[in-house]
Amino acid sequence: MPMLQEKLPSPHPSTSDNTLSLLQDNVPKTEVIGCGLFPTLNLANHSCKPSCSVFPWRNTMVLRAVRFIPAGADITISYYHEYSHASLSSRKDNLMEHFYFLCTCEACNNKWPVMSDVDNPVLPPIHLKCVKCSQAIDPNTKECLKCDLLYDKRMPVACSLHLTTYNYSYMKDEIEKAVMKFNIAFTNCSTRNNFAEKDVKAITSLTELICKYVVEPHPVFDMSRYWLELAMLTNC
Repeated sequence: MPMLQEKLPSPHPSTSDNTLSLLQDNVPKTEVIGCGLFPTLNLANHSCKPSCSVFPWRNTMVLRAVRFIPAGADITISYYHEYSHASLSSRKDNLMEHFYFLCTCEACNNKWPVMSDVDNPVLPPIHLKCVKCSQAIDPNTKECLKCDLLYDKRMPVACSLHLTTYNYSYMKDEIEKAVMKFNIAFTNCSTRNNFAEKDVKAITSLTELICKYVVEPHPVFDMSRYWLELAMLTNC
């Protein structure tokens, strides 16, 4: 699957002691100019795979979702660098030193790699995941062997109020279409240095599809997530 690639800069880290970084408005590189105390936002728990990010808006801070959040899931932010930009050991050391806890998020428990360490010019294949266990579905049988679920059509999952299977082939096509639209949006945003509504929609759509249906970690998500955050920061 063709995909534009670039070196992703590290996102701005939250500073220690329950403060959040203040960023200079309209600076794409997210230059830190100070820190502030925001008690309500500090109620958000940490994850190295956060569901939200914090953005400056005038004299306050705004919490915005940067991935699909299922019903009942925690709203999380990253207190330090995320899994894609810092090693497991550095994340654990920083969180223990400044916040006094050991992170047990999905990225830490499964030892997800730092994306900059994945030195591969060819993107890995996209594997669709089971909605129940998040393991990869067999692309040949369209079945999750662990959960004994067949992904040939949309069907409710037994003993679950919210989960449904999906058509594997249809969803694979939808994701490939979303990647193509994202590539166009990527080119548009890079060329014009701004974010049109249709381009933001393409970036958001790909991000949501990957969160819902693709086995993570995957560099396509890190690319779409980065551009989604940049669009949010630029449009604040």
